[in-house]
Amino acid sequence: MTDCGVAAVVCKQASDKFAAYRALQSLLQGLQHRGPLGCGVGIFNEDSNLLEQQKNLGLVQHVLDGEPMHGSKGLGMVRYGTSGFASEGSSHPLSRAVFREKILEEQQPFHHRDRNPWWEFCVAFNGQLTNDGALRTSFRDNFVRFKTMTDTEVLEVVIADELKKAGTCNQDLMTVFSNVAKSIEGCYNIVFIDGTGRIAALRDPHEFRPFVYADTADYFVIASETGALENLFDINKHSVDFINPGELLIYDNGLSKHQIAVPDSRMCLFEFIYFMNVVNRLPNNASAFSIRRMVGKEMAGIEPLRDKNDFSEYLVVAVPDTARTAAHSFASELSLELDGDGIVKDPFAGRAFLQDPTIRQHRLSIKYKVIPEVVRGRKVIVFDDSIVRGDASLEIVKRLFSAGAKEVHFRVSYSPILHPCFYGIDFPVQAKLLAYRIGFNDALPELEAKVAKEIHADSFKYPPLDVLLRVVAKAMGRNVTEYCHACMSGRYPIE
Repeated sequence: MTDCGVAAVVCKQASDKFAAYRALQSLLQGLQHRGPLGCGVGIFNEDSNLLEQQKNLGLVQHVLDGEPMHGSKGLGMVRYGTSGFASEGSSHPLSRAVFREKILEEQQPFHHRDRNPWWEFCVAFNGQLTNDGALRTSFRDNFVRFKTMTDTEVLEVVIADELKKAGTCNQDLMTVFSNVAKSIEGCYNIVFIDGTGRIAALRDPHEFRPFVYADTADYFVIASETGALENLFDINKHSVDFINPGELLIYDNGLSKHQIAVPDSRMCLFEFIYFMNVVNRLPNNASAFSIRRMVGKEMAGIEPLRDKNDFSEYLVVAVPDTARTAAHSFASELSLELDGDGIVKDPFAGRAFLQDPTIRQHRLSIKYKVIPEVVRGRKVIVFDDSIVRGDASLEIVKRLFSAGAKEVHFRVSYSPILHPCFYGIDFPVQAKLLAYRIGFNDALPELEAKVAKEIHADSFKYPPLDVLLRVVAKAMGRNVTEYCHACMSGRYPIE
């Protein structure tokens, strides 16, 4: 479905009748960077014993600003789309109103309504199913009608089928989700709440995306990232745990944990460099911050300009926001000046690479501004997190030269993206990837020279994949084999 953000909460000491709604507002605000397209919540109202839902397109602060919903338990998500009508690969000759309606139909959570509360539920998930086509065909053969193109609806149907197989009431959720895990393939962090208020969370065996939880005196809470939890309580004073790959959590008047699938870790490298909020904490006392700092330091060690006689005159600027951390350690390691005001980002422009191609170029033209007083007459090294299609990098280089930079040298924190992602990151079309398009079979130096020419920079530098793997594995105390780098290497952990 998406590389979005999901959350679930039980407010244990709820004196506020809107406790879950307000908690989810805070949690989803802390995950907004993972999905600007839309958001939604599903909340169990203990007074009426009803499962209710609210969702719409837009940011959290705009969608969840109406009449709050009653209840102390619920779940929610923020979304950007990689399947269905919202995906980049989709092209639909529909009016704007109809197109918006179709996208809203796909907005999570999905509410499966049933007169039997044990069969009713809301579900949301972060990821992308790789066998949704086969599952869809199988259910269609059994006369199931699908309303949308999204894999979330396929997941909804799989769960509903397993719940009904398990009985009419008080089903064993461990058995239900064990069977769900056997049916679905791909990348998924699932949150679920049924019509009786039971909550479950399931992480795929490969732990592609981050997934954490905390069980405090006031809250049981699940979220995609630790930064969301900080909007509810001080995580320095409470234990925050990481849901294990293939692990199921069930909260039903208390927490139970079940290992229902064999772990085969393949954490997504792009998460560490781009998607995660810089404050997100990781196992082994690592964080997105520490990893990005280490990558910047490694890039300094392979900087091709460092032996130039005038190297001390170079100025480092970062593309806001995710590149700042690596740019800081890069400049510090090389004793170069870093100016944080060189490039300024419009905070309301959104992530351009997530946008529809017809919108992206316009967004890029308004997203970045360069301060001429900072770069005029200077030799500039500009640091970004990654280069996907190249249009953003080209626009930035153009603006730096227009503002008076003498030279522009481009550096990124992520290795060449040569292959599409089928696990929830929105670059599914290989032909649109710059590195693939201009130098798929080239050695790294030749590819870098071609990229520099393509974006009109004086030079360009990637970190080699082995360096990136070594940095992340060392920070997290893991083996380099425990990470997914299919978008760079073409080696997919799930066929």
